[in-house]
Amino acid sequence: MILAEELEKRQVELERQLMQTQEERIRSLTEKIGKGLNNLDFGGKQELFRLLVGKVIYDGQTVEIQTIIPIGQQLYPLHQGD
Repeated sequence: MILAEELEKRQVELERQLMQTQEERIRSLTEKIGKGLNNLDFGGKQELFRLLVGKVIYDGQTVEIQTIIPIGQQLYPLHQGD
């Protein structure tokens, strides 16, 4: 029983570390993008957009943009009306 509890605690800790590492990578990526964004021409910005967006759905009234980077449950997917 004690071994199972220790393994569960270790799993929770490893999942926390993984989440923290992913968040740090996303922050680093956004900082790099932000610094270089002004240097991109239209084609470069278009290519970056294509890399970051997984899917765009338009139903005639609203647009749903699904990114490849989860940005939080309250914002994902991002909805924009007309």
